[in-house]
Amino acid sequence: MFVRLVAALMLAVEIAIHVYLAPDHLEEMPYIGVGFVVASLLCAVALVLVLRDRPSGWVLGTALCVGMAGLFVVSRVVGLPDYHEEWSSDHSLGLWALLPEAVFVVLAYVRLRQRSELVAVLA
Repeated sequence: MFVRLVAALMLAVEIAIHVYLAPDHLEEMPYIGVGFVVASLLCAVALVLVLRDRPSGWVLGTALCVGMAGLFVVSRVVGLPDYHEEWSSDHSLGLWALLPEAVFVVLAYVRLRQRSELVAVLA
């Protein structure tokens, strides 16, 4: 239960950061802002599924966290179409978002591994 709650908290932090930043991005570069809104909605779905301990929630959350972290790095290193940011833009919230993303991925690995071990014991 502890792993699920911490993982849900990490997704909630991601939602808060992306919802906070979405309006500026919608104004500055609409497709980035829309991405933030979509990611926030999908994180909310993953959060509910993780709280229910559904494997699909763990997988969705992992895909979102890896994708968001990857796109953050790409947007800083090589840039996205018509969009290139500095590492410390957005009040460094992008950098701070990497921490809950990494924590979630580790927790998902732990939880999915526990589930597979349980299935193996029951089989």
